Amino acid sequence: QQSGDPEVVLLHNANSAENLENSSIADEVPALARTEFTAHLVKYGETAAVSPELTVAGRVGAGEAGGKATLGLFRGVDLDRVFLVRRQVALVEGTLPGPGEVLVGRLVPAKLGVDAADVAVGRAITIEGKPWRVSGRFAAPGTLLEAELWCRLDDLKSAMKRPNDVSVVAMRFDPAGDPAKQLGYVEYFCRNRRPDLELMGSREAEYYASLQKHYAPMRALAWLLVGLVALAGGCGAANTMYAAVAGRVREFAALQAIGFPRRAIAVSLLQESVILAAGATLTAAALALLLAQGVAVRFT
Repeated sequence: QQSGDPEVVLLHNANSAENLENSSIADEVPALARTEFTAHLVKYGETAAVSPELTVAGRVGAGEAGGKATLGLFRGVDLDRVFLVRRQVALVEGTLPGPGEVLVGRLVPAKLGVDAADVAVGRAITIEGKPWRVSGRFAAPGTLLEAELWCRLDDLKSAMKRPNDVSVVAMRFDPAGDPAKQLGYVEYFCRNRRPDLELMGSREAEYYASLQKHYAPMRALAWLLVGLVALAGGCGAANTMYAAVAGRVREFAALQAIGFPRRAIAVSLLQESVILAAGATLTAAALALLLAQGVAVRFT
């Protein structure tokens, strides 16, 4: 819901569908985009907000020996331009990556299923079997970018043997312009001016909205399971309470016989229930903190 920047338009391969990791476009596209859309882009001095990026999924291991290799998402970026487009990102520790170095997002430990110390600044990690050094850590609150590893574009091209292409070109358009017209310029360029490049333009917010729609059935199934578990727990609790009360009928009768009113007996039952529920809730919260804290569902 928050990952997509409404001012950013992505140029990507028309056949990549909803997975930009499958996108591959010529590395001449960023220069073409800067020339074609220069009048409509946000500029910092003479520099247009255009960011060529290569997104690749690969195996990451903590430590030089590799550790447990899990799937991570890498983004190769032009460090001189990426922050003109990726406004959500802020460096919170360390420095920007140099050759053979990576910048890790705040949620990378959860993504990889490792301790934060394993990917701390200065530590070595392996990417597809080769050692890289962690130069810094960044945050992008509320976005999927926080689960990525960033490195220099040329380094990732070399490591992944993709010297002549990128995945996407992210462009930040002037917020004062008409969004419909801006996207129309992009579509005209893709379809009519350079159809040979097989490009497609998508607003980043719409791209993430399509992903959210794609995963909607999974979320609905998860909530259905939660509801069924809660219903089963509620029925079990009701049966337990009924059995507990039914087994104490003689006790309640004796209390009434010696002068306790029905209301007092009902209040005492309510007090017992609150105490038991509070104890169970605190126990469940403690178990959740011990067993579930930091656990993430990982997917590309």
